[in-house]
Amino acid sequence: MDGSSGTRSPFTRADLQEWKSMGGADCGSCQACSPSSEFDLVKLIGQDKADAAFKTHWQTWFTQADVDTMKANGLSAPLSPRSC
Repeated sequence: MDGSSGTRSPFTRADLQEWKSMGGADCGSCQACSPSSEFDLVKLIGQDKADAAFKTHWQTWFTQADVDTMKANGLSAPLSPRSC
């Protein structure tokens, strides 16, 4: 959600795709999905696979190159989406 209009922004759609690539699910309701949280994902795929998935995510999702691009384009206050 974008915090005001109740619609998903393109950024959160990309975030959702990242979550799905890690083994997560999306069913439109955070309470009904499995796995819908980091804890649920670990239970589903195991600690070692979850550790590897999150390590890759943390190293590649938002990088210094992204910051450099935003700065070069004059963006000084990026928004960070929230989950459910």
